[in-house]
Amino acid sequence: MRHDFLSLSRCLEHNKPHTDKGNKNMDKRQKILIVDDSKLNRDILKEILGETYNYLEAENGNQAIQMIGENIGIDLMLLDINMPQMNGFEVLEIMKESQCINETPVIMISSEADVDTMRKAYEMGITDYITRPFDSVIVKKRVQNTLGLYANQKRLINVVVDQVYQKEENNTIMIGILSNVLGSHNSESSEHILPVSYTHLRAHETLRH
Repeated sequence: MRHDFLSLSRCLEHNKPHTDKGNKNMDKRQKILIVDDSKLNRDILKEILGETYNYLEAENGNQAIQMIGENIGIDLMLLDINMPQMNGFEVLEIMKESQCINETPVIMISSEADVDTMRKAYEMGITDYITRPFDSVIVKKRVQNTLGLYANQKRLINVVVDQVYQKEENNTIMIGILSNVLGSHNSESSEHILPVSYTHLRAHETLRH
């Protein structure tokens, strides 16, 4: 099995929380990667889910790994188990080792409904499991639930990240003010005062918490 870590190494960078204030014409639909060697199955899933989502398609595991590395912000992967070249479990293994499974939720799709197969898939990090033949209501609900859950998590992470950046920015401003004030009454250079001020500020923050 070929481990394409070069492509997957970009997964965390591409899918990390970010705020895009650029192109207003960008497709706002959530992006779903459907990985199945059967075009019929891929078409059925797209027909069930409708035009709500933006779709990417892969015919096998190798293509899936390549597409994860090349495409920004894949919101969900629908992954078949039995495929040529690289099966679904091999894809999960690579995603797990690269930690990409933590950023891109996976719903396994398969005609196999035995407990051992499902347990193995969950142990490898999938979010949900859908069996064939597809039930349109189940497919829609499980996709919606998974996307909703991860969207909420990303929003929370963005809030935390923004707060951290704001706090660091405020600390930098405060250090600059302290440096100027102390420098005007002290013969020490601002280069020395700056790290001292930062140390005192961080100590103060630690004591507060």
